[in-house]
Amino acid sequence: MSNPIKFTQHFLILLLFGLLAGCAYHEAQTCNDSAKYTYTSVDSIFNNQSCTACHGSGGSSPLLSDSTTIRAYVKDKKDRFIQSIRFKGDHPMPKGGPAMSEADMKKIETWICQGMK
Repeated sequence: MSNPIKFTQHFLILLLFGLLAGCAYHEAQTCNDSAKYTYTSVDSIFNNQSCTACHGSGGSSPLLSDSTTIRAYVKDKKDRFIQSIRFKGDHPMPKGGPAMSEADMKKIETWICQGMK
C-alpha cells in the first residue's frame, strides 16, 4: 500500500507546478507605460493581418469587425485571444496565414493591458 503522506506531498507539488505554469504568461506580460496605444493604434494590425476577412463577415467566426465587438470579445476571452495571435493553443490566427510580427503582437498586448481605449 502506498504512503498517503507521500502521495499528498506529490499531489501538492504537482498542483503548485500547474498553478505556477498557468500564471507564467500573466506574470510575464507587462504594460509598457512609455507607449500609449488606442484602438486606432492597433486597428491597422487587424486589417493588415486580414482578420476581418473571416471575422467581419458574420459567418461561423466571431464577429470582430469594429472596435466595440473586438473590445467585447477580447475582454471576455483575453487569454484565448492572446494565445491565438501568438500561434499557441487550439486556434492560431490568422488561420492558414503567417503569424504577425513580434512588434505587432506586443503592441496589441500592450493595448489590452492598458485597458483597450
